Amino acid sequence: VSFASRSGKLSASVEPAAAGKRDSLVLDFPAEPPLPVEAEGGPDGQPLAEILSAVQAGLWPGTAADPARVVAVLRNRMDVFVRVTPEAFAEIPIRGVRDESLAAVVARGVVATAAAQPDQGCDFVSRFFAPRLLISEDPVTGSAHCGLAPMWGAILSRSGEELRARQMSKRGGELVVRHDLASGRVSLKGSAVTTVSGRLRVPAP
Repeated sequence: VSFASRSGKLSASVEPAAAGKRDSLVLDFPAEPPLPVEAEGGPDGQPLAEILSAVQAGLWPGTAADPARVVAVLRNRMDVFVRVTPEAFAEIPIRGVRDESLAAVVARGVVATAAAQPDQGCDFVSRFFAPRLLISEDPVTGSAHCGLAPMWGAILSRSGEELRARQMSKRGGELVVRHDLASGRVSLKGSAVTTVSGRLRVPAP
């Protein structure tokens, strides 16, 4: 099934699994590669120092600011992506991030991300916070991976390849993502549990 949206064409399909395993849902979305935030912030963004101050206070509340935690700050048209060290990522509390501090970041949401540890069984990990939308933390965020897939594909020199991602919210979620450079699209593959079913009637044009 395909939908026409303000972000462009969004498609969803089912990938059948082997016997005894759950089918996968595959979403096909436009890629949203993030770009580095300059010190002055650029014409549409806030200064880097403001973002770093808000992120340090929001992600690691009650601790002294440590510039070594943050590897890079990037943004696309929706979100700010904060790449941190694996050690710093592990220190972000499951509960208790400071929403009022993260809300100072002028963006839809803040994505904290890091290279995966060897025992995590994936290529990169992330968490998504959107206090400006009154969402303290989203369990699994497909749209954020439209930026994470091209970002980590470039970092790992694996653009165009499938990458395994884990969103480390309390509920958690796992995805397989791939950035197709030729089409400028990202595929997001994972499993889901049906909680509601129904019929949607679309009037004839």
